[in-house]
Amino acid sequence: MTNKITITFHEIDEKDKSTIKEIIKKPVDQATQKDLLAITEILADCRDSSWQDNEQYQMITYCLNTVLDSQFYRPMDQRSFIEYVIDTIYDWVKEHLEYDGPTFEPLNVFDGYFADGTMTYNTQKALNYIRAFWDGFHEGDLEDTDAKFVFEKPEAFLVQQSYLMATRILETIFEKQETYNKQDFLNYVDNEFDINELFKLTNVIY
Repeated sequence: MTNKITITFHEIDEKDKSTIKEIIKKPVDQATQKDLLAITEILADCRDSSWQDNEQYQMITYCLNTVLDSQFYRPMDQRSFIEYVIDTIYDWVKEHLEYDGPTFEPLNVFDGYFADGTMTYNTQKALNYIRAFWDGFHEGDLEDTDAKFVFEKPEAFLVQQSYLMATRILETIFEKQETYNKQDFLNYVDNEFDINELFKLTNVIY
């Protein structure tokens, strides 16, 4: 009979419980890289990493350390690139709804990211997104992009492509304008944006 090895976990705190409950509500095909990484980090934080002088325990612990270390973890985002960019715009608009007037332009959303040179503040996360979204980058937005730039500065490359796609998305939804109404965008996402609308946007943009 095979001996059993027990790996102990501490209880999940209230903040992390709330995070998990929000993720559980989502259909599996809507899980994002952020969700998957959050689950990984919660498991890593809850695991009891006490040392035991047992080869089997140490080997299992090593395997867990590798799987739960975010620098080795490469989850694939389940969203399309268009959905990812729409979510990015939505989060910014919602956060800035009461500030700086009722309208915005794409650069407002990405200005801080351009200044920082990153949206993820983590090179591996940026690489994960690029891998997941590569087929979703618009050919016209890649024409003048040096391949060296993608590999040497993946975080900046993701900012660039997201900004360019945001411009295309907003021009497709509302027609080209100098600025876009914040509340109109929120209403569109909350009330109109579904799988059929995503299909329409995709056909027009590409």
